[in-house]
Amino acid sequence: MDQWTQTSKQAQDYLFRRMDKNGFYLPHQAIYGFATYRILQFCEIQTFLSSLDDLNFDSFLDVGCAEGFYPRLVQVRYGAEVSGMDLSVPAVRRMWEYNRIEGICGDAHNIPVKDKAFDVVLCNDMVEHVTEPQKAISELMRVAKKHLFIGVPLAFSKNEIKEFKPDLNAERDQHVHIFTPESFRQILPKDAKITMRYSRSLPVLLMNAAYKRSLGKIGNFLPLVELMMKIDRILSKNGTQRPTHAFAHLDLTDANTPNKRTEISGKGRQSQISKLLLKDIYKINRDELNAEPIRWETEGSLNWRGYFIKPSESPATRMEVSEYIISFLACPKCKSGVIQGNNTILCSVCGSSYSSWDGIPIMYK
Repeated sequence: MDQWTQTSKQAQDYLFRRMDKNGFYLPHQAIYGFATYRILQFCEIQTFLSSLDDLNFDSFLDVGCAEGFYPRLVQVRYGAEVSGMDLSVPAVRRMWEYNRIEGICGDAHNIPVKDKAFDVVLCNDMVEHVTEPQKAISELMRVAKKHLFIGVPLAFSKNEIKEFKPDLNAERDQHVHIFTPESFRQILPKDAKITMRYSRSLPVLLMNAAYKRSLGKIGNFLPLVELMMKIDRILSKNGTQRPTHAFAHLDLTDANTPNKRTEISGKGRQSQISKLLLKDIYKINRDELNAEPIRWETEGSLNWRGYFIKPSESPATRMEVSEYIISFLACPKCKSGVIQGNNTILCSVCGSSYSSWDGIPIMYK
């Protein structure tokens, strides 16, 4: 692991231990419920789910999973087996605590997963954080069997590009690259079948800014949110609108692979997605998982960027890594299968060993 990745990991560990003055965990993703400031994030999520609706798949991996909001949505909507990978142990722990989804810790430059282990692989808002994006993309293509989705934020103006400085000390957003639609295409494989999808159009950015400063201060007016999401979906298809987020869909299947999903009707799909994102997923999590906001004690907490930070993780509740995780896990050094020892993951070929904690394989050193 290079120096920047270590710095990023430390910042991510802090990020996924943030809490308010009452000790309630402050999530990075919208796992607790929709909030006004998340409209633009939901625009990109609907873009992704709209693409998945057309595909036939049974397994899904989110690289850079955070608390697992994307895997949980995929699990609920498509019934797929899901997992996530993140650099941060606290992130993967939050994914289990809140969404009951198992995951692994690894470096995107050297993903500890077997070749073609997952039908669909997602890597959203993460490539801009890595020092070698093309190496990470090569790894993502290796572990994806059918489809790979890569999402990145886009620069909105030439001035933003001109003023950009890599955040190598993890003092802001930890972005070390900035992309335009053109520069993003340049780091993607030239011979891949690629479909580009965009979101966050200029009119929606302006409407969102006005909404947050007016009705958004009072509460969540979901019909207006749905309208903004619909407008973004329509306008983002127009090449004259400058988007601020891009999804590249890399189709890795051949002509003979059945690719179409038949269970989800084309009629009303977008309204289904909006309802799932804004309402249903939270009710489902409460009913099925008894999901509640995570609460810790504030005593002994640290101060980081204006937040209280839990200094360490709670005691482990699970002892071993599950057989499901072991089934697709691979040694990052030689990409061979692994076996489980006593709080240790052992490579069956090269003999490398890696630690595990609370059911989470930590596949880097």
